[in-house]
Amino acid sequence: MLAHFQLKSKKLSVICAYAPTNDYPETEKDAFYSELQAALEKTSSRDTVMIAGDFNAQLGAEDPCSWHGSLGKFAYRKPNLKSNDMTHRLLNFCVSNELVVRNTFFNHKRIHLATWMGLTADDNAPNIRSQIDFILTKRVSAGQVLNCRVFRGAEFETDHWLLVSECRLTFKKSPREAKPVRYSAELMRSDDVQKEFRAAVNQQFDSSRHELSRSPEIAWQQFQSAMQVCGDDLLIAASQPHKPWLSARTLELIEKKQIAYRELLSTRKEGAIMALRKDHGNEKIPLSKKKYRTAVNLCRKSVRQDKREYWRKMSEELMGDFQKNNIHSAYQRLNLRMELETAKPLGSGSVRRPDGSIATDRDECARLRREYFQKLLNCQRDIHPSVWDRLPVHARPPDCEPHIAALHAACELPDVDPNMPPNLLEVERTIAKLKGHKAPGVCRIIPEMLKYGGEGTARWLHHVISVAWDSGEAPSDWKKALLVPVLKKGDTTKLDNYRGISLLSIAGKVYALLLQTRLEK
Repeated sequence: MLAHFQLKSKKLSVICAYAPTNDYPETEKDAFYSELQAALEKTSSRDTVMIAGDFNAQLGAEDPCSWHGSLGKFAYRKPNLKSNDMTHRLLNFCVSNELVVRNTFFNHKRIHLATWMGLTADDNAPNIRSQIDFILTKRVSAGQVLNCRVFRGAEFETDHWLLVSECRLTFKKSPREAKPVRYSAELMRSDDVQKEFRAAVNQQFDSSRHELSRSPEIAWQQFQSAMQVCGDDLLIAASQPHKPWLSARTLELIEKKQIAYRELLSTRKEGAIMALRKDHGNEKIPLSKKKYRTAVNLCRKSVRQDKREYWRKMSEELMGDFQKNNIHSAYQRLNLRMELETAKPLGSGSVRRPDGSIATDRDECARLRREYFQKLLNCQRDIHPSVWDRLPVHARPPDCEPHIAALHAACELPDVDPNMPPNLLEVERTIAKLKGHKAPGVCRIIPEMLKYGGEGTARWLHHVISVAWDSGEAPSDWKKALLVPVLKKGDTTKLDNYRGISLLSIAGKVYALLLQTRLEK
């Protein structure tokens, strides 16, 4: 695996590797180092390169003077340690590429050099320690690695110990983008919040009544800023942390497992037999190893039980929402699971270029997405003019006119001049038609803010719509759409697997619905 990180003046290229053991066929060993060489050649000569991984090599059996400075004199050594084929392959790879095995250059205790402990099947036999995990760097940048040592206290239920490298690197500071504030539709449905919101909007409207602009852009900015001020004060819900699905019993078992692991480290000595707990005839069971294995098994079993219980409750809650036709609540639960399962939102990671290579630069990814959706949404269709002449024209049946007139009378649609701006009653009725729980556009105004905002909100929006109607120019925010890429299926890096959803301004939708109503009438 190859990853690039942007430093202040250059890039950091990190390669993670897992080599086959010495027992594997020669073909697989050759294939591994061929792939590793190919990954190294993908990095720039100016990059700071770090290669970390399990190389299954015994470097302690080699003489540091024989490898042109690629091997340090503080490799893990023990009696009767023999070199193997993977050792020579790793050192030859380092010499040919001007690399150094950096964690062999720092003098630490023996327990802080070994990176692997093999738990033997025989509980009475001593464990095997070895140094098979290494960190490689370029010889010219070796001074950036200040220290390397093993931390055995990190317990991950693995036979490897945590190898940590302390480096002197200066990363490029990326500008932090402020996350868009989302207003809570559920809060706006509360009677108390509605009263406070209406009072706040009325106060804003009364204070700026004499300063209302006749410019569509300025009038919209006045309305938008007032709605956002009221929303920031009243409609931002406190974030609810995800309830942990691990039970108290499981957390207690995890703590006991960590205690047993520390006892295993403190009582185990290489080449010696641990303290004995009890005798079963001729069978002797060591205390620390048996205790740790039991703790691991109990912990895993409890975690599986908690996970099954969590998914059972989640399924019951989803089933209850669907049975009650509470679709919004059901999809909220599903979206929460999606956010917890994915480390980042879909459409925010790396993408593939047209030639199939991966683009990781943020600006390049944005450009590729823009080009893709421009081509997708602005496709040219060549239609011969004669096609329009062959399309059937469906006239309105004469017998439906009385029904339409009755419908208009029932709705009490006022007779208005189509050339005149919409009146306040039309605006209020159009706002009432808005559907709830809809995502806002660039203005961040949700439908509930207009539906439950009261007369003051409707009057202010009516003023903005009237100004736009008289001037013949709509505010720029009403013409903008937030394009949200939604994954259909398949590879998340392929742009062809996405479809776009356009989020329009809710106030702009009110204006469009008014025009639609006028045209239909």
